[in-house]
Amino acid sequence: MSAATRTEPVRVLLVDDDESIRMLLEVNLEFDERFDLVASARTGGELLAKLELVPDGIDAVLVDVTLPDVDGLELVTKLRSRLPGAAIALYTGWTDPDLLERALAAGADGVFTKSGDTRALFDELLTLVS
Repeated sequence: MSAATRTEPVRVLLVDDDESIRMLLEVNLEFDERFDLVASARTGGELLAKLELVPDGIDAVLVDVTLPDVDGLELVTKLRSRLPGAAIALYTGWTDPDLLERALAAGADGVFTKSGDTRALFDELLTLVS
């Protein structure tokens, strides 16, 4: 089922150590009827701990590239083994020409740029959800 024909909201996990960005994304995910924010975390370790409590059926994970306790690419690898069917997207505020290649090698489905336009970010995320 494509994202365009989904009748159920996309169930999302979010991890970002920047509180203002995380809160902006949380609020916008909660008000976007296309999504259901299941859990958010400040660190990779916190997200992995919460993952143990989350019911099956996660559709997508948004992972900040730079986290205080784990590299975003390393977290993607851990998440891929635990959530094989979920779309995992890294997002970043900085430019790295090699990031997409490294992200795909780690198991990510895409890399997005942080911006103030959450709608565009969410539209991009939907393209990854099958």
